[in-house]
Amino acid sequence: NLQDVAGKVELITAASQKLSGLSENTESSLLDNLAKSIADTAEQIAKRFEAFDHLNNSIFSTLSQVEQISTLVKEIESVGEKIEMIAINAQVHAIRTGSDGAALGVIARDIQRLAYLAQYQTSDLSKIIVKIRVAEKNLKDTYDISRSSENERMQNLTQDIKTLIDNMHQQHTQATQLLTKMATMNSDLAVKIKSYLPQINIHTSFTLLIDGVKEILRETVMKIEQMYPDLAHETSTSMENIAERYTMMSERVVHNQFIKGNESGTEQMEPSQIIIDTVVDDDSNIEFF
Repeated sequence: NLQDVAGKVELITAASQKLSGLSENTESSLLDNLAKSIADTAEQIAKRFEAFDHLNNSIFSTLSQVEQISTLVKEIESVGEKIEMIAINAQVHAIRTGSDGAALGVIARDIQRLAYLAQYQTSDLSKIIVKIRVAEKNLKDTYDISRSSENERMQNLTQDIKTLIDNMHQQHTQATQLLTKMATMNSDLAVKIKSYLPQINIHTSFTLLIDGVKEILRETVMKIEQMYPDLAHETSTSMENIAERYTMMSERVVHNQFIKGNESGTEQMEPSQIIIDTVVDDDSNIEFF
């Protein structure tokens, strides 16, 4: 009945309001979790950047020391060249002085060996420094590319997350509006049903039903009259013929009972004793009982 309908409408209204609240809570919880995940991811990326920066600083600091070593090597090479020149001059001087310069010649040869050794070692060290510089350049380029790639990935990730949040917010807004509208419509419907309940009773319902049936019958009769317009006239004519035949038959019976009977000397019958038998012409198609 209408009371049950009104009750169910109220349940639907409550369910719509509950769904609306759940939708808001879900969006809020999801966005909170998403924000936390983004913060954690950003923190991890920041830590990676910090680690990259720390590594880069350490490498550059080491390379700075290498540069200092390289400068020192160059100075050693320069000193070695000068020592070698001194050693050569000492040997020349020892040769000129003869036997008195023999000791000086020995010292000059030792100094020359030291100069050669210094130049040889510094030459190898210079080659290593060149290799370090090449590695430094490659590492710096790789670091810059990695840092740029991480920044690009972070930007793409941020854009994807923003798009996701916008879509979720739009979907939540539409769902909330729909549920709110449903709740309002259901609430109004429940109020209307309750307001109509006192005006509806059995008599009113039965009257409405009877009126509906009468209207259907009236429309049916009208349709029949439209389809068979001569039906009513033919029925009326048939009834008039039947009445006329009945009257004529009755007169003949009465005439036979009263008039012919008296002429032949038969006993006169009272009107109450007259019985009309099934004396009917063959073509009358009328039976009297």
